[in-house]
Amino acid sequence: MAHSYLKIPIALNHTSLCYIHKQDDLAALIRQTKLILWDEAPMTNKLAFEAKDQTLPDLIDRNEPFGSIVFVMSGDFRQVLPVIPRGSHVNIVSASIKNSYLWEFVEVFRLSENMRADDAIAVHPDLGNRTFADWLLCLGNNELETINDDYIKCPNMMKLPPVDTRAMAVAIYPQPHEGQVTNEYLRERAILAPRNKEVSLINMMVLSYLPGTQVDFLSADFAEDMEVANTYPSEFLNTLEVSGMPSHKLSFKIGAPVMLLRNLDPLAGLCNGTRLIIRRFTMRVVEAKIITGKGAGNVAFIPRIKFISDNSGLPFTFARKQFPLRLTYAMTINKSQGQTLSHVGLHFVDDVFRMANFMLPFHAPRHQRTSKFYCQTLCMARLALCAMLCTKKPSFEATCIS
Repeated sequence: MAHSYLKIPIALNHTSLCYIHKQDDLAALIRQTKLILWDEAPMTNKLAFEAKDQTLPDLIDRNEPFGSIVFVMSGDFRQVLPVIPRGSHVNIVSASIKNSYLWEFVEVFRLSENMRADDAIAVHPDLGNRTFADWLLCLGNNELETINDDYIKCPNMMKLPPVDTRAMAVAIYPQPHEGQVTNEYLRERAILAPRNKEVSLINMMVLSYLPGTQVDFLSADFAEDMEVANTYPSEFLNTLEVSGMPSHKLSFKIGAPVMLLRNLDPLAGLCNGTRLIIRRFTMRVVEAKIITGKGAGNVAFIPRIKFISDNSGLPFTFARKQFPLRLTYAMTINKSQGQTLSHVGLHFVDDVFRMANFMLPFHAPRHQRTSKFYCQTLCMARLALCAMLCTKKPSFEATCIS
């Protein structure tokens, strides 16, 4: 939402500026602003903050960091850092706000109490005689007992029997076949997996349990460059899976939960990551009810929109016209950052990319007993090596630039 509302460019570099004119209404609002809150700041590329820093002094006519506006940024550096496509660990760490020239102006305030965990004071033998909050801290600090220096054992209370993915789907969604589930039921449940391929398979599996007729929606795919438009057949373009784009084929049913993939109307609550429940659909528009965020309870109409990818790694500019939606019975670990869920399934059939991808999903559930873990490697998860930026304690940091 920050990119949309604060006019931060999508393609960032060291000279980027925000698209705000001094005579705009937004500029007038910024001149009256004393404080800006920025959640999940560790996920944001440092260039976004630097673009704001290079824009605000000119709008406010004050040559100070961020034009003297106080920025309060919250987040946890143990969790997901900025996403750099095909980037190395060095590239990812370099993109962090901690490696920006702005960090010298930051004052760090540490929060010591986990307000998300319901069972924060009860000690459990299965967690090594720790509370759930303390166990999360030890997980993030890499202080849990390891096996062969590369694995940790999942607590028994979180494990599913060594069965299959279908058993996990039933454990997290025991009632979808009844067709009478509530908004709260769907809002507080999700299965998390590292990769989009696993997420798609789980989504289609759970969707098959939902009563009703399944309708498939196909995208229109083409190359934007006219000189190569006839070089690549549509059959090839339909097979492409590009980050940030919906698939060529979307399958929906009435009552299925979906997630929005674009900022359509932030003021109305239609932001990237907003979850909705489908009420009706035609080939050109989907009617859905918002179940998360400030627009919860409102009905929205989602049209097909045009997606353009310039950094897909393809030798041409790829475009796809499709609904900006994706089923959300399951979601990737990165998409779950910042969400609080009551029932979470963690589906690890392969090694995770890095430590943050393993630690993050354990922070989503409010209670350890509502977190279910399925792994094909004897319920142990490999900890990928990663250059970590976190400090030892506590589990959250709030940073302030003034």
